[in-house]
Amino acid sequence: MTGEVKISVSDTHRAAMRAFLGNMEKFVDEYADDLEKDANPVGFSMLTSFTNGILLRRRFGPGCPLPDVVRYVALLRASDESARALDARMTENTIRTHLDDPSLTTPPPFGGRAEEMVESMITVLLSLVAEAGLDDKGIEELVEEAAADVEAHELDPAALPVTVPPEVMELLRQS
Repeated sequence: MTGEVKISVSDTHRAAMRAFLGNMEKFVDEYADDLEKDANPVGFSMLTSFTNGILLRRRFGPGCPLPDVVRYVALLRASDESARALDARMTENTIRTHLDDPSLTTPPPFGGRAEEMVESMITVLLSLVAEAGLDDKGIEELVEEAAADVEAHELDPAALPVTVPPEVMELLRQS
C-alpha cells in the first residue's frame, strides 16, 4: 500500500538537528541513541534532507549551472578529509536533486547505494553549515524553516530510492 503521507517533525527531531548542526558532541551524547529507537525515524531523515535543500538553494540559487555544482564538489573533496572518499557524481546528482535540476534524468540513488547518497548529503550539509557560519540563532531559524517545509509537504514513498517496508509505512501514516 502506497500513497502520499504527511511527515511530522517532533521537538526531539528539532533539538537533535540543532545539536547535529551546531554541537556534534551534544548530538552524539544526547540524541543519537534516542533517534535509533525513534518510532518516527522518517521525521529526522526528512528534516535533514529539507535542511540540506534550503542551504543548497541559498548557496547556489535558482538555475545554477552544472559546472558550479561540479566545481563545488571538487573543492569539497579536495579540502575536506572526510569528503575525499565520496563519489563525485553521486554527490553532484544529490545536490542537483535538491536544486530541482530538470536535466537530471537518473533517479536516486544514481546507480549507487542509498547509504552512499546519505553520506554525500550529510557531508554536504555539514560543509554548507560551516560555510554559512551560522550561529545558534541562525541554526534555530534554519531548523524551524526546514521543519515547517517538511510538515507542509506530503511524501510519496514510491518515489524514494529504497523500498519502504509495510511496518514503516504504517508508522508514517500514524505520524
